[in-house]
Amino acid sequence: MTYPLVSVCMPNLNTAPYLQERVETVWGQTYANWELVVSDNYSEDGAWELLQRLARQAHAIWLSWPRSFGTGVTGPTLSAVCLCLKDRDAPGH
Repeated sequence: MTYPLVSVCMPNLNTAPYLQERVETVWGQTYANWELVVSDNYSEDGAWELLQRLARQAHAIWLSWPRSFGTGVTGPTLSAVCLCLKDRDAPGH
């Protein structure tokens, strides 16, 4: 059986203290066909660097940064059947 792709979009701005947990909640899902799209808006707390390290660990993470990609989320397929937005300070489950 083929499962449709689910895109999880996560806005980010200076959330380094919560970031690892937020990403790990997506990694921990039992549904396997997903992509995580993180749009960072000029974080100044080390969040961007942490996101880059996390993205190297999982090829299903896309990063967008306004300075290099313009505004909004670019790059991923975004062909999701279900779109989930994660708040910046809520880990989610």
